[in-house]
Amino acid sequence: MTVGTGSGGTLGGDGTINGSVSLAADGSLSPGAAALPGLLTIGGGLNISAPANGGTGKLVFQLDALANTSEKVTVTGTLTIGIGALGFSDFVFTNLGGLEVTGGTPYKLITSSGITALNTLDPANLTGTLPGGLTGTLQLNGGDLELAVTSGGGSAYDTWATAKGLTGLPGFENGKTADPDKDGQDNLSEFAFDGDPLSGANDGKVVGKVATVGADQFMTLTLPVRGTAPTPTFSNDGGDQLSALIDGIYYRIEGSSDLAAFANTITEVTSGEEVTIQSGLPTLSTGWSYRTFRDSGTVPTVPKTFLRAKISETP
Repeated sequence: MTVGTGSGGTLGGDGTINGSVSLAADGSLSPGAAALPGLLTIGGGLNISAPANGGTGKLVFQLDALANTSEKVTVTGTLTIGIGALGFSDFVFTNLGGLEVTGGTPYKLITSSGITALNTLDPANLTGTLPGGLTGTLQLNGGDLELAVTSGGGSAYDTWATAKGLTGLPGFENGKTADPDKDGQDNLSEFAFDGDPLSGANDGKVVGKVATVGADQFMTLTLPVRGTAPTPTFSNDGGDQLSALIDGIYYRIEGSSDLAAFANTITEVTSGEEVTIQSGLPTLSTGWSYRTFRDSGTVPTVPKTFLRAKISETP
């Protein structure tokens, strides 16, 4: 059985189709669902050449970290892509939050038992820009259609990862969610807090202590932040202190009295006492500066206070 999407339709979801599939010129292929990556298995051949030959259909893939689930189409039969027409512009790629530089392990978009004879990609349309400023390049590997992802040279994180020796090889994984030194801090956290992704030693740059601010004592948390104070700016967000976006990340400082609800009101220390609080801390790398935050409860009025810093690519 051959299925033609036609009429601008989209073939999506996950599961198995017991037959061959041919995309019409205006038909699209989109495994999975919105924000939910899926694996679509086709129990025959797959022909995706029509959209590339002057059609309007697209091949839509949602990609996450290599260690997580990303969308893929598995074809038990032959994959037909056409002769020199299919290229990067025929695809739409979405980042589910972990899209990363692939190194020697590219994303498998479509796997098959083999590519139809003489079928090739468009040599002038292999490469394009992915979400986050990364660069994607299509390639054929046996019967598989793959996407290799490189830094593109524009991301502060990618520049940092390269400088830190994260090559993408085993033990030097360069993905944001990877943890090559196995210290429990992924690479994005190491980047955010001026850490060393290849050393699990405590560098002493994130410090919590009771300190005097004004006439009272408070529990404080000092940590490295990208930028030079007062950049990025921090503002109140439901009691938390939330930074503006800087180099692709947000910092959020939270406080709690019981480790259950982090609902305390947090304030940045900017009145001059932060200089004393930060005195003696390790020198930071170029591109980071120390920032200090305090809980609203004074010591010893509040018997217990817990502060934490979180980072993410979304606020």
